[in-house]
Amino acid sequence: MRDVLLIAYYFPPLTDSAVLRNVGICNYLPKEGFNPVVLTVSNPDLSYCSVEGEEDSSISNVTVIRSRSVFNLNRIISGLDNLFERLLTWLGFKWKKHALYQLIVPDIFLGWIPLTVLKAYRLCKRIPIDILFASCKPVSGAVIGVLVKKLTGRKLVLDLQDPWRGQLVLDYSHRQHQAHSYPLQIKQWIDRILETWVLKNVDQVLVTTEETKNMYVWAYPFVASKISVIYNGFSEIFESSGDLPPFKKFTLLYTGNYYYHVDRSEAIFNVLARLYNRGVVTEENFQFVMIGRYGKWLDELIDRYGLGRMVRAVGHLPRHEVRDYMERSAVLYIRLFRPCVNLSIKAFEGLAVGIPILGHMEEGEQARLIKQYARTCWVVPPDDREETALGDALCQAIQAWKKGELVRQRNRDYLCRFNPQQVTAELAAVLRKL
Repeated sequence: MRDVLLIAYYFPPLTDSAVLRNVGICNYLPKEGFNPVVLTVSNPDLSYCSVEGEEDSSISNVTVIRSRSVFNLNRIISGLDNLFERLLTWLGFKWKKHALYQLIVPDIFLGWIPLTVLKAYRLCKRIPIDILFASCKPVSGAVIGVLVKKLTGRKLVLDLQDPWRGQLVLDYSHRQHQAHSYPLQIKQWIDRILETWVLKNVDQVLVTTEETKNMYVWAYPFVASKISVIYNGFSEIFESSGDLPPFKKFTLLYTGNYYYHVDRSEAIFNVLARLYNRGVVTEENFQFVMIGRYGKWLDELIDRYGLGRMVRAVGHLPRHEVRDYMERSAVLYIRLFRPCVNLSIKAFEGLAVGIPILGHMEEGEQARLIKQYARTCWVVPPDDREETALGDALCQAIQAWKKGELVRQRNRDYLCRFNPQQVTAELAAVLRKL
């Protein structure tokens, strides 16, 4: 078997969505003739990452080696950023939110780079590693991968779970520059130089959507011969059913990051308030459940729209509990901020469970995937300022639920195409060419 060194910050016991792809690789890559050796962090930044109390038992027979981050920056930078904002506001100046984060290159996990490069170099001297596999995010993993490649001469695969630069997405979609993406213009320049350097030094680039592939070929024509699409797919947890009874109320479910800091859309809250005022939804027959960690902005929106008894945030939950909520809920709400070339993890999971989906997004790869594989779905554009289409779609779902006509069904073609074993087999086919 060929040894693959998987350099991955996000790995159990961390539970962030970025972990799922790395877990699937470790579980199924050995069946394809590759032996993954994981190099991950021993002291992750828990002010930024999510963690459960116990190690993930779904991974077995995989060598996991950990290196220390010499410092964790998120809590420090966040505190200083808030301090500067309050101080300068008091003095009558305007502070650009998150500006201090823009001084950190390549990202806030840079403290993980020095000792990880050293440990990876020593591993390559001790173990016959054939391929370096750098999981990104975070993008500091890409820097580690290139440095280790230069030290050892090993082949390097860069796995971009998300596009490196938000500004690239804006440029590709012909959108205006957004100040929150790069409050300091010098960071945009540095990121572009660093991304170019990494892409020129890798042997293979993996991305998670066709739209992302097209974007990178547009921006960096030299990657055209070495870029492939490997979809995220879904965790095997979502293939099984908990056989749970549905909620007695119509339950609209949202899971994961709402990205309110990127796109301050309040469409769903506006729609719920209007439907509540019309008597379409009440506290007795409806609830909007949100799974994840949200800031004070959510409480403010709930208060502003008068939805305190209908919107329920339950915090971060393990994946099997997320699956149980999907099993019991009536409709899964999926919102993509604009522009977006990613495919939502929650979409992959919802399609695996077979829950009806209400998609609020532009036409694109995500919308096409939902329409192709969901038994019941509504996909509406985010351009309707009155949110009429979103409200109408939700009303249709509620009426179908009341009549017992809201169909949920797993799509066998989808389960065969996007299960973790199939996705990893496609990855292995790429690795065999190196």
